Amino acid sequence: MHILAVTIFLLFAAWMAWRGWRRGGLRTLLGWLPLMAAGAVLIIGLWLAWVAITYFIALATVALVATVATLIVCFWAIRSARRHSDRHGPQHFLHHHPSSFRNPQFRLLNRLLGALLGLGSAAMLSLLLATVGSTIPLAYALAPNGAAGATAPTPRWVEGLGRACTAVADVASFGILDHVPRLGAYARELRALVRLLNAPRDKLQRLAERQGLAGLADLPEVQAALSDPAYLDLIDRAAHGSLPALKALTQSPTTRALLDAPQVRHFTSTLTPSLLARELDPGPGSGP
Repeated sequence: MHILAVTIFLLFAAWMAWRGWRRGGLRTLLGWLPLMAAGAVLIIGLWLAWVAITYFIALATVALVATVATLIVCFWAIRSARRHSDRHGPQHFLHHHPSSFRNPQFRLLNRLLGALLGLGSAAMLSLLLATVGSTIPLAYALAPNGAAGATAPTPRWVEGLGRACTAVADVASFGILDHVPRLGAYARELRALVRLLNAPRDKLQRLAERQGLAGLADLPEVQAALSDPAYLDLIDRAAHGSLPALKALTQSPTTRALLDAPQVRHFTSTLTPSLLARELDPGPGSGP
């Protein structure tokens, strides 16, 4: 399956590169503006919702509505600009813009930029898709089977999906995104996250022991949460998609105590996917 997934990615990347070449860099960037603006609004909104977690549901809803509104406004503005340009025709554009837009070298650079942007967007979309797809193998790896807590056998298609997601993430990140300043660092973290999500259960358990994550269970805040049947019921209902339970969970004093615990804050601020991925398969002499 992973060979098929990599082949599909390469075909998709080639098509996006050709599309970017045909459209040019400037037009490609213009087409990205609505998504970039909407993404910025969504990220800021969710960050505010996380900071004021007591009002998480309300702020997250506002963020989603603002994101959709931003998309609509940006698409409407670009469509209106294109209609105005179409009415006057390309000669009007060339007449009112510097001669560099008509320069053959500029047009070649514009097409090359478009091809690179198309290739990069294909890699980023594929990396994000691989990250989302990797949550399925993780769910199977952690799913208990019966009261004894035995691990359910993982179907072959799930293992194939995990290998496919890992292969696509490696090709997309290492081959393209790793060479982009700043974006390369985020791509490497996503690639490491894909590796973690597709790791077998026994390796995840050894990783938790090596990093001391198991010790978090001894914290008073964690013990208080685990010994509260009502709180555990909220977690179970929220995991099954109950929005009222999620709202109650975000407003719970138990949740606030967990997030404010110094040890929890230390782990969440220092541990990164790349660090955990390096510890997933330590070399000889890296420790037990």
